[in-house]
Amino acid sequence: MDPICFQDSDCGTNGYVGSLFCFFGDLGQKWRTYKCNNPGTGSASCSDSDSNKVKQDCGDDGYVGSNYCYNNDVYRDFVDKGCSNDECFENTDKVLQQNCGTNGCSNGQCNQQIECNSNSECGTNSWIGNPFCSSGDVYQAYRTYTCNSPGTISSSCSNSDSNNKKQECGAEGCSNNQCNTGTVVCSSNAECGTNGYVGSVFCSDGDIYQAYRTYTSSNPGTISSSCSNSDSYQLKEDCGTNGCSSGVCNVGECPTSVCGGYCGSYSGFPNYRFYNLDGEGSYYPFCDSSCKYNYYEYCDYGCEDGECIELVCTKNSDCGTNGYVGSFFCLDNDIYQEYRTYTCSNPGTISSSCSSSDSNKKVSNCGELGCHEGGCRPGVVYFLEKGWNELIIYYEPENTEISNVLSSIGGKYDNVWAQVDGQWLSYSPTVLPLTSTLNYLEEGMTFQIEMNQAGVLTVISA
Repeated sequence: MDPICFQDSDCGTNGYVGSLFCFFGDLGQKWRTYKCNNPGTGSASCSDSDSNKVKQDCGDDGYVGSNYCYNNDVYRDFVDKGCSNDECFENTDKVLQQNCGTNGCSNGQCNQQIECNSNSECGTNSWIGNPFCSSGDVYQAYRTYTCNSPGTISSSCSNSDSNNKKQECGAEGCSNNQCNTGTVVCSSNAECGTNGYVGSVFCSDGDIYQAYRTYTSSNPGTISSSCSNSDSYQLKEDCGTNGCSSGVCNVGECPTSVCGGYCGSYSGFPNYRFYNLDGEGSYYPFCDSSCKYNYYEYCDYGCEDGECIELVCTKNSDCGTNGYVGSFFCLDNDIYQEYRTYTCSNPGTISSSCSSSDSNKKVSNCGELGCHEGGCRPGVVYFLEKGWNELIIYYEPENTEISNVLSSIGGKYDNVWAQVDGQWLSYSPTVLPLTSTLNYLEEGMTFQIEMNQAGVLTVISA
């Protein structure tokens, strides 16, 4: 009997057999090897064996392209390559690189605070200071506001002053900060000033007197017009038989109920407070029959029980400056802080009062990562498709236990595989924990996850 085979090739040609299938992230196929046993003898026989081999390398994962803006945050595309449904696939995921909060994103980077967009946002150009004479004309400083690099993150405000001509005086020139030419100083006495009492009152012949100033226009309505004034002492108040002391009429007997200070009129005007200070500036009461005093003051809002009435507030800012108070805190997965507003009720009256109210205001948007202990959580967001996906843990998770890391896609995945120290470990949420060999996902690990539906995996960093 002739031998069946003399060499392996007599039994068949080695080669791929069967259908393609996914094999550890690449495309695999069975490889059949033929063998001649006891070649060239009567007991020769043929056999074959199959083994799995990589037929096609589906490629490596990695970032591609540059950072770009998405949902007002900074993202970059990550290409996920692998095998699914017996063929190579290539998925591109948006991976969050930086959370820009309320500043937003432009040209692939977070915006910084823009100080100004136009010159008008820095201030209103205007004359400043007082006019002065220069080269026979009237000049004054003029301030110009400028927005440098407007509308950019390097924008800044500045201002510059220049002495500009405000009025040309001609041949007559300038003096006293105004043009000399044809200047009519005054056309009537009223343009020179308002007649009235000036200086302090004083006692004379037992009555109260005060200087009275009268304004006069000379050559009114002409360029040679000028103003002048003159003072005369006039009777301000007749004190009668009580007489006058320190510019105030004596009031006679002082009621005991006002010992230490009292409210009264001074030179015919009410709302004055009268009191005494000793030589060292300390307050002391008085109750003599003449109600003598050595100090007095005018009370803007009235006098009561020997004391000036004080107003609590005339406007909101008297009560406090509106602004943020307290620490940052999390609300609706964003960063908030309390904002305090001050209010003056019944402003400018003796019944005025202050109050404040606090409200929660958002100061930063944390996006999909959420907020924790008053700050946005650090981490990475993965957009997963149905089927097998290969991922890398870029940062150490807050809790490395596998079910915790994958909690944001609970119920959306069936199997997880990862190679650790050369050994393939697996985890499935649908089987008993003791049968799973992959218990943790840590920084730097690459793993494959089979999704039963698309989902978004959010991994919070430690």
